[in-house]
Amino acid sequence: MQRQLCARIQRVLKKSPNVAERLALQILQDHAQQGTASEKSIMEVDDEKFCALVRSIASVPCRNARSCTSLPTDGEIRARTQQKSWSTDRPEPRDLEEKPHWDEDDVYISQAHLQQRSIGFTMTPTTRSRNRNSPNIWEDIVKYNSVMEQQERQDLKDRKMRNTSILSKELEHQVRQKQKESKVQEEENTRFHKQQLHFIEQQEVQEQKKALDRLLDIKELAKSQEMQLREKAVQKKKNLEHKKELEMRAVQRIQEEKRALEEREIAKRKAQKEQSVHVYQENQLTLSRKHSEKLKEKANDIKLAQEYIQMEERRDQQRKEHLESLSNSIKARMKMYDDTAKRDIEIKSKEEEQRLQQYQLQHAQQQAALEADEIQKRKLRNTAQKKILRLQVLEKKEREDRDRKDFDTQAIIWRQQQEEMELEEIAKKQKRKIDNKSQQDKLREQMLQKEKRQNWADQTLVEVQLNRPILEKIYHSSQIVQKIAQAVALETRDRSWQLRRHEAVTH
Repeated sequence: MQRQLCARIQRVLKKSPNVAERLALQILQDHAQQGTASEKSIMEVDDEKFCALVRSIASVPCRNARSCTSLPTDGEIRARTQQKSWSTDRPEPRDLEEKPHWDEDDVYISQAHLQQRSIGFTMTPTTRSRNRNSPNIWEDIVKYNSVMEQQERQDLKDRKMRNTSILSKELEHQVRQKQKESKVQEEENTRFHKQQLHFIEQQEVQEQKKALDRLLDIKELAKSQEMQLREKAVQKKKNLEHKKELEMRAVQRIQEEKRALEEREIAKRKAQKEQSVHVYQENQLTLSRKHSEKLKEKANDIKLAQEYIQMEERRDQQRKEHLESLSNSIKARMKMYDDTAKRDIEIKSKEEEQRLQQYQLQHAQQQAALEADEIQKRKLRNTAQKKILRLQVLEKKEREDRDRKDFDTQAIIWRQQQEEMELEEIAKKQKRKIDNKSQQDKLREQMLQKEKRQNWADQTLVEVQLNRPILEKIYHSSQIVQKIAQAVALETRDRSWQLRRHEAVTH
């Protein structure tokens, strides 16, 4: 534990090995005197709390001069490392001068930093340059730790040997006691077995009587079961006759329902045919009306066109008369330009005639397009009506097929129900037979088990009571070994961490 505290103080507070050992020893002494916390609780504390605890202890001077001077100095450690042969005993402590403030011996902190710490303003401590010729303290610590570990291993081996010898003696003593107890128990068991045999003989006589009574009961049960089977057979015949009557009635009912449905379908078909004929006649009438209306519209269009032509002819005549009057006036006024005026008039008349012809052609084309659209609309209406009639016919056929399938499914379901009822009755009979057999087998097994229990002596509890103290001691010894192994593992981890840090510092 002291080595772990030293390593942690060096890692967290960056102290020299001597100062760290002194601090660790002072912490352990303070806790031993006060009795406030265990060593494990000190190691489980966080780094910040650990620093505060070490600083609080560092502020107090060392109370015991012997404890402060009990640690070896650097010179002693170097002298011991130079020796070839190492002794397994602990090194004797060497007296050191007692100093009230051991922080002044710190290698890593200068006097200026101590003054700053007294004021309350601290700076990062500067590391001093180390000479290469100075001895390596870490190697000395590692060697010292290896010697201490060897000594601890030897102590553990001695303890194990002592524990094994003590346990072997205790086990031999327990075996002797068990042998004595086993002899006494054997005598008691013989007496107990004799009593049990006498008791078993009495029980066998009683069980034989009970078996005879059971046989009589079984015979009576068999007779009652035969009577019940006969009554059930009579009831089954009655049920079958009743089922046949119900089947006949159901068949008649289904036939009547089919006839009624067929009559309804025939009436529906007739009504649908009449309705389709009526719809067809109405469609014919609407078509004839539309045709007559279109003829009237055409006649009106023709009349309008004729009137428009007459109006145009009148306008032409008026234009001609106006032109003639203009021409006469122009001839009278301008004789020199007779030829040019006549040509212009002819050109204008030709242009007007062409315009009239184009208008007539456009009007005829529009009427032809309207007639073609009406014809297409009629065709589409006729095709839509035909599709509707076809869909109605298909729906009727589907309905008829569905009704037929429904009747067939009802008949199949009724037959399946009848078959299931018969299978259930057969299964019930088989279950009754199996139950009767299982009851008889259970009675026989119970008789055999009782005989075995009476003849068999249960000695497991006695053996457990004898072996209990030995098992408890073995369990406690295994726990002790586990604790020792855990402590060794922790120490090896700390040592490996120190070696890694030493290698990092050297490199």
